[in-house]
Amino acid sequence: MIWQKSADGKQSKYSLCYAPATRHGGQGPTGGSLNCDANSYVTVEGPRFCCRNPRININGEKMQAKVEVCGDVQADFDAAAQKIRYVRGPSFDGTPELQNALEDSSMGTNLPSPIGTQAMKDGSEWKLLLGQRCKGRDGTLISWPSGRAEMCPTGSQPVHGAGYASWQCDGTYKKEHRLHCCSVKGKMKCVPNLVDQASAMKCNCPGVGGSGWSEDAEGKEDLEKESEVGGVTPSIGLSPLPVLLLTSSGVPGQSRKTRRPCRRGYGRQLGQSFL
Repeated sequence: MIWQKSADGKQSKYSLCYAPATRHGGQGPTGGSLNCDANSYVTVEGPRFCCRNPRININGEKMQAKVEVCGDVQADFDAAAQKIRYVRGPSFDGTPELQNALEDSSMGTNLPSPIGTQAMKDGSEWKLLLGQRCKGRDGTLISWPSGRAEMCPTGSQPVHGAGYASWQCDGTYKKEHRLHCCSVKGKMKCVPNLVDQASAMKCNCPGVGGSGWSEDAEGKEDLEKESEVGGVTPSIGLSPLPVLLLTSSGVPGQSRKTRRPCRRGYGRQLGQSFL
């Protein structure tokens, strides 16, 4: 995803670019950059909350997980009050219409589950543990005040109870996952990276009296001013006094035979008269 600004700097413009196309319109399998429809940009977050060294007891037998065990919802548990609260899960920062368009985009598991999103719509208030069931598409990672953690499968009883089926964890870790999405010709598309080119524009500010000014115009004026002083080449970049002294006393490293003769103190007098 490429983020740019309009010419007046007031509007954001987004476009998609797929490898191996370049960011400046080079051709690739997708034909280069694709402009996003107006007001269709949205970010999607689908973090993963994972259990370190997951293990579970089944009929008295301890079993280790052979694969990574992660949930899409995170919760805290208060053992003293016997309460639980859901603190984080999938999120969208767009309108409900854009969220519906994403859910209908046929991107499958590349997008967070609406089930996890719905779990967070109920708020993050503390609720009595009694009657609660773990939420999310892939389950809920629950952290205890003591540092203990468990990975609770969706629909099972958290902490304890007849329907308890959680994985025990030695610790937890988090995997952030963010997507940048927009609509291109009415179809939602998502990519994992955003390139900020909004700050690459040149200055365009009004000058004194309201006249236009830009970096290119300023550079042109400076060159013209330097050219008018003694016919000095603009690329030298010296102020008038050093240039006059340099032309009167010769270029450093020049042999005495080729250097033009000058009277002692002539350069100092010339500098005084100039000042």
